[in-house]
Amino acid sequence: PGGLVVRYVTNTVSSAPHMILQQGTWPFKSALSQQYPLKPYRLSDDVESFVHIFNYLLLRFMKQARRENLSLFVHLLYNDEYVVVDRAGRRLHTGGNEKMGYILTGRTVLEPLNNPTITSLLAELADLCREHYASVDMAAMKKSYGLPTPAPPPKSRAGTNTSAMSRIKRRPGTPGSTTVLTSHPR
Repeated sequence: PGGLVVRYVTNTVSSAPHMILQQGTWPFKSALSQQYPLKPYRLSDDVESFVHIFNYLLLRFMKQARRENLSLFVHLLYNDEYVVVDRAGRRLHTGGNEKMGYILTGRTVLEPLNNPTITSLLAELADLCREHYASVDMAAMKKSYGLPTPAPPPKSRAGTNTSAMSRIKRRPGTPGSTTVLTSHPR
């Protein structure tokens, strides 16, 4: 049986050399953990996960200022995920671009109607996350845990690069299909 918030993973090394085990349920992982899947998980990631769960529940159950395309917004905020295959053949799950944008700017993801207490709490949580990310050396994070730069697409017979779209594959069957970006030469 599975839950919405908890996904159990083993702490053993995978028998498949190309897989990287990750902790947490994707929609609620910290933006740093999503952007840098090789980064060690820290207490601050769990605190941020709490903020994402809290925001998600408020988006789902509280009356708020009208937002166009709420379901699309929630999907982009919490389910932005794609897979990069590095030169060693490892599949690295990454994403969280929308989430990262909100955190870096200290914006709240919703505006509750007629509830100044929750509005104030959301603003304080967003500012706390922004302050934490301001203390992170993003250049060092990228250098230590950044994803591999994809290799240029192979040349076609005519001598021009093939389309980047030819290297993108969608996993069928679920909304918001996973994208596989190959970064190794063919």
